[in-house]
Amino acid sequence: MKVMMFNDKEVKPNKINVVLFSGGRGTNTITKTFLKYPDISLSIIVNAYDDGLSTGRLREFIPGMLGPSDVRKNICQLLSDDDRSCRYLEYLLDYRFGNEISFNNAIDCLNSFKQRELPEIKELAEAYAYLNLTQAKWISLFCDVFISYTLRKKEEGQVFDFVDCSIGNIFFSGCFLYNNNDFNQTIKTFSEFCEIRGTVLNVTNGENCVLTALKEDMTFLKCEADIVAPQSSVCISEIFLLKRYLKSTIVEEFKDKTKAEIKSILEGESEYPEINPDAKIVLENADVIIYGPGTQNSSLFPSYLTKGLVEAIVGNKTAEKVFVSNIRKDYEIQGENINSLTNKFFYNISRKNSVNVN
Repeated sequence: MKVMMFNDKEVKPNKINVVLFSGGRGTNTITKTFLKYPDISLSIIVNAYDDGLSTGRLREFIPGMLGPSDVRKNICQLLSDDDRSCRYLEYLLDYRFGNEISFNNAIDCLNSFKQRELPEIKELAEAYAYLNLTQAKWISLFCDVFISYTLRKKEEGQVFDFVDCSIGNIFFSGCFLYNNNDFNQTIKTFSEFCEIRGTVLNVTNGENCVLTALKEDMTFLKCEADIVAPQSSVCISEIFLLKRYLKSTIVEEFKDKTKAEIKSILEGESEYPEINPDAKIVLENADVIIYGPGTQNSSLFPSYLTKGLVEAIVGNKTAEKVFVSNIRKDYEIQGENINSLTNKFFYNISRKNSVNVN
């Protein structure tokens, strides 16, 4: 029997320790099913390279912060369905400001949360009224920190655009600033705030990598948002985790280079981040490891490139290991099938064949 210490809590040896690699909502039904069984201890591992919509604006606005969206979505899936305050909290975390929202109106809304008052936006007021005291206190704290930062940046000439911005991502950003820009500690604090039924972990130590990809026809996808966006059915050849966004001048030069030359440039800018020690612990002690479905090239494959990850998995000789393939063809796997996805899974989890994986 295994006894695992994590977050100062002892996981009872009679629990079945399940580790699920996830993207955003691609594993929702799997997660919800596991939560029905009290003898299962569920840990969800995600990467945080997403940079689309409000997530990308927030990452630019708060340098060094990874993308909160997939973390937030998985935390929402672990909220209690039986607790009314948790159901309304999930609504708040998923709510997005509309296209008509102004800077001042958004700040007024966040100030209402800070003062623990009902905001003027009707649907937000109705949801906020059902939160419990502890939830309201945490939100007040997160909003206080985020407002202070935002107003200071405005004085410096950088005005944040709240249009179509997820309120949950704003709360998470305030939590990040409150935790002195420590992304993994932010996830722990945010999970405590939500009182989730399981554990959500960032796969890395929090390195602020940029996810890019190269398609078979040499089309370069410069960020995660491009990878999940509508595109041609030409397969993605390979993904890369870069140290920084490439300058437009470098990308412009790609059109005059061969695929091998482009790949060489991208490899030179790449890095393999180190595994989060907490993720390493849960993998080493897992009874079941599930490689979940989702947008493979943005949500799953990048996680597998982490240093120390495959070593922790291979070292666990007793865990059942399950790969769940997509059936629906997302934009980034239109030209793929189960065989090609499985081959690319092995390629990425072996850190591009740099580790011998049986």
